[in-house]
This record gives sequence, structure tokens and C-alpha cells, in this order.
Amino acid sequence: MACTIDESALPILAGCPGAGELVVVGNAVGGLDQNGNYSVGYARRTMGSLIACFLSNLVFVPLQFTIGQPGSPMTAGQTILIINQAGLIQDSVNVVLGGVVLDRNDNTQISYTPVYGANNVTITFNQAVSNGETYVITYAYAL
Repeated sequence: MACTIDESALPILAGCPGAGELVVVGNAVGGLDQNGNYSVGYARRTMGSLIACFLSNLVFVPLQFTIGQPGSPMTAGQTILIINQAGLIQDSVNVVLGGVVLDRNDNTQISYTPVYGANNVTITFNQAVSNGETYVITYAYAL
């Protein structure tokens, strides 16, 4: 028996769902029907289980390096760092220089501008990096 839902007849809810609220999932595979058989179609999950799934697919990366040291992705005098990573989370890049969080797009001090691409982020500093400076760049991506 096919199951159809007329979503236009459902009310629109406001606010964030609670962890115990149920969500209807389409094209669900692997759920057990009332007879204990695997089914494909609509199923329900709690919002809490969906949130747990989403969060388990997030990766947070700390990239720490000192200019002039082996392994540094930048050399003295450069202003651009490109991080190649699929699934980057928009607005997740943060830069710390020598323990100080850098502001974005601030022409009164050293700062940076991140530009997100499909599979990378280009970080442009408004001043060239110098030997001995330690940077910690953090970002997040979804698997």
C-alpha cells in the first residue's frame, strides 16, 4: 500500500522543534513496518536523533602553524592562504594571531577576509605574514 502525504494540508510551525518532536522523512530506507518487514517510503524520526546525525557529520579543524617553520602553509611575505576542503561550513573560519583573535575586514589593524568557494576557502590577509608569527586558523566542514 502506497503512502502519500498532502503536505499543503499540514500546518506551518513556528520556532525551533524540540528534541522529542517527530519529523516525517521521505524516501526512508530500512525502517521496519508494522509486520517487522523492511520498508521504503515515509518514516518518522525524532528531531533529537536528526540533530545528533547532523552534528556527528561535522568536523572542526584547528590549523596551527608558525611562519618560517617547517610545514607552514605560508611563507614570509605572503598574504593569501587557500584551504582546500569540500563541505566547508559558511562563516566558520576564524583566525588567531599570537593569541589574539583577528577581526575581519578591518583596515585599521591586521585582519583577514575569507571567501568561500565550492571546495575551498581563500583567506586574504591585509598585511603580509612575517617569520615567527604563529597562526591558529579554525574552520568546520560537513562530511
